[in-house]
Amino acid sequence: MKPILHIINGYCGNKAYRNLVTALDVLGIRQWIYIPIRSPKDQSRYQNFDLKDAAYTYSHVIQSVIDRLFYFRKIRRISHDIEQNDNFSTDLLIHAHTLFSDGGAAMKLHRKHQMEYIVAVRNTDVNLFFKYFFFLRVFGEKILLNAKYVVFLSPAYQEKVLTKYVSPRYRVKIGQKSKVIPNAIDPFWLTNTFHPSTFQKEEVRLLYVGEIRRNKNLHAILEAIRFLRYRVSGIRFQVVGFGLNDEKGYVRRIRKLCESLPNVELIDQVSDKEELIRYYRKADIFIMPSFTETFGLVYAEAMSQGLPLIYSKGQGIDGYFEDGEAGYAVDPGNPADIADKMEKIMDRYTEISRFCYENATLFSRDRIGMMVKNLYES
Repeated sequence: MKPILHIINGYCGNKAYRNLVTALDVLGIRQWIYIPIRSPKDQSRYQNFDLKDAAYTYSHVIQSVIDRLFYFRKIRRISHDIEQNDNFSTDLLIHAHTLFSDGGAAMKLHRKHQMEYIVAVRNTDVNLFFKYFFFLRVFGEKILLNAKYVVFLSPAYQEKVLTKYVSPRYRVKIGQKSKVIPNAIDPFWLTNTFHPSTFQKEEVRLLYVGEIRRNKNLHAILEAIRFLRYRVSGIRFQVVGFGLNDEKGYVRRIRKLCESLPNVELIDQVSDKEELIRYYRKADIFIMPSFTETFGLVYAEAMSQGLPLIYSKGQGIDGYFEDGEAGYAVDPGNPADIADKMEKIMDRYTEISRFCYENATLFSRDRIGMMVKNLYES
């Protein structure tokens, strides 16, 4: 099999990419990971993962606001920089990890050198580029058409792109080469699975894990808790947040809302998995009704600990399971709906919790690695 050129525009520091490249390395796949970064200091946010057969390139090719604003200039600079690198060969299979930022450069290399590529579609592609950059929609469609395969991280995003942003005459063609492959979670979570043995509706423990920013919709969760307190006497809510040290804007608003409610606890960022798993195991329900979400590894982590989920319709994990199996999809802009769905989970808690515990393996690193490897081999 050909070696793989990963083009990952500024995201190689996150857990999803670490899990994928590690899974592929375990399977013996040679990889070159090309990471455009905006300034030398950004490199400190990334890490070289402990891989047996991989090369890394941190490129400062996107150095100015002009490079970020002018899309076609940016992808020209990226593709040219890749060609000038010592690791470059036309005998590579390209895996572009975003449609527009990475896929544009991949298509240029494909047209010039006949190199095949796979392209993934993510949150920014759907909710930024396709939605607002009307002048790039046709170009995005060309990237999809020229790709060997198109990978969607969720069924919801696959349906949205094919029905809303792809021309009717190309839907079948692009749909036939589309695959839904989720992000993989760290093996730690599946070697330490947990199934809650008891549940008491009189004292429900809710958990949120993630960044504290407007898109994550914490204000709606807190409003939903207000509604629910009239029906459920004891509700506790823990927020394990990234960015709680910021005392401005949205974080400040969330702090004030939390202070106005009893039994709400704000916990600063927890990076240690051994510590984080204790918070999952003390909770009953995991809740993250983001406005936009590509996938969200925390949903799968929560499932591994037997926690039913509250997630948003058309985002993240929505579409992997029937509504009511792993939890419920909600309208993120409707706190009353969020409250109603939490109560539904309480009424069927044992059944939903067991489903989550038993199906978390769908997101195992080994399984996802094999799915991606099968695409490469074909």
